[in-house]
Amino acid sequence: MDYVTYFSTLRSFSDAGRLGELYDALIQLPVKLTDVTLSGRFLENHDQPRFAGLVNDTGLRQNAFVFNVLSDAIPIVYYGQESFLTGGNDPLNREALWDYGYTGNDLIKTLNKVRSIAISKDPKFATTLSTYLHHDEFQIFYQKGQLLVGLNGQSKQRDVSPYDLTIQGTKYTAGELLIEVLSCQSVTAGAGEVVVNMREGAPVVLLPRTALTGSGVCNL
Repeated sequence: MDYVTYFSTLRSFSDAGRLGELYDALIQLPVKLTDVTLSGRFLENHDQPRFAGLVNDTGLRQNAFVFNVLSDAIPIVYYGQESFLTGGNDPLNREALWDYGYTGNDLIKTLNKVRSIAISKDPKFATTLSTYLHHDEFQIFYQKGQLLVGLNGQSKQRDVSPYDLTIQGTKYTAGELLIEVLSCQSVTAGAGEVVVNMREGAPVVLLPRTALTGSGVCNL
């Protein structure tokens, strides 16, 4: 269980989305763990308060879910997380799910499907560490196989208008067509770089269109 990243994730997304501490923890993780890819990454469990009870900003929750599922570790989604249960310390975080109804979560479904696609296209996806391409006070971008992920902590910064951010050092070729799977928008890569639109705190998840063909994601 990756408690090193858990506490950094919680503090970073709780602190107005400032992701510097999370980035520092991720860079140090390969030094602290023998194999990061065998650790379990989580946002909540039966011993910790519910994430939705600690972070009530929808945008920050979405970014945390992306990190939970699409990163180097084994993703662990605790029951009820998909329904945004808000229980506190034990036993409030062990509530009976049937008292709240069974609700789905389209974001987690999409992320899980995208992860499966990425693994199917690259047998080494699950055992290869991410390459970190960009970080600042509010963003972390990393590439893992064909997948490019952007964590965006600016959801609480309501005065920030959408803007373009150039991510350099990617493995994409000039003219390669990419799909941002959460908005289903198309993006054309440059030679080793991608210009992404930072949409009011939304996370970014890009895959080549060719990898998504026939998957049903974004109706492809």
